[in-house]
Amino acid sequence: MAELPNRIREIRKAKGRAWTLEKLALEVGLSIAYISQLELGKKSLDLDHMIAIARALDVAPGDLLNQEHNSRALSPDEMALLDRYRRATPEQRAQIDRMAEILVPAPIRRSRAA
Repeated sequence: MAELPNRIREIRKAKGRAWTLEKLALEVGLSIAYISQLELGKKSLDLDHMIAIARALDVAPGDLLNQEHNSRALSPDEMALLDRYRRATPEQRAQIDRMAEILVPAPIRRSRAA
């Protein structure tokens, strides 16, 4: 199955049963048919609609883009790790930072010779 051109439907459905096409259409002032066409990629998602839909779904506009179109999108594993980090105490975060530096050291930056 081909990947859909955006994540509107995925995000809307993840919000729960209350987030129907009708509710999203009402929130952004578009028709149900238009929202459906956006979700299916039959209509292009322009910036104004992207902002309105993102606002309604309480996500960043970039979150509506598929990973191939959004280099800043996180994988499920990255999101899980970020969630753990956010739930950690300040002391736990310091430990996570130290462990990450040991396991995956920062690249060495070489200065240019003058």
